[in-house]
Amino acid sequence: MHQNRVCTPRLCVPPASRTVAVAAAIVAALALGGCANFPLGGRSGENIRGGYAQGDKVALLLPVAGPYAGVAESVRAGVRSASGVDDTGAAPKLVTVDSDDPKQVTEAYLKAVGEGATHVIGP
Repeated sequence: MHQNRVCTPRLCVPPASRTVAVAAAIVAALALGGCANFPLGGRSGENIRGGYAQGDKVALLLPVAGPYAGVAESVRAGVRSASGVDDTGAAPKLVTVDSDDPKQVTEAYLKAVGEGATHVIGP
């Protein structure tokens, strides 16, 4: 038997791999569960997800430069693609507000709201 590994006759998995596998399974279950259309007592055909209203503005508080800029670009791309999936047909305007400095996050939030953001995504 390998030290710090869980082994079966066909598989020997280190603990870190188990953690990643369990996390991936949880994310997949949540994602698939979010696709379900469970009745919540509303009228038939009613948009139970809510969605965006016409004119909504989503501000992304993300670093524009620095060591996390690449990750921030991936987040930005994901939000862009997800914003077009809303079943109300109203696509929000997306804006990025720089939040490179963790000490300035409150100011970045206030700036976003001051510029008309109806939703804010960020740290």
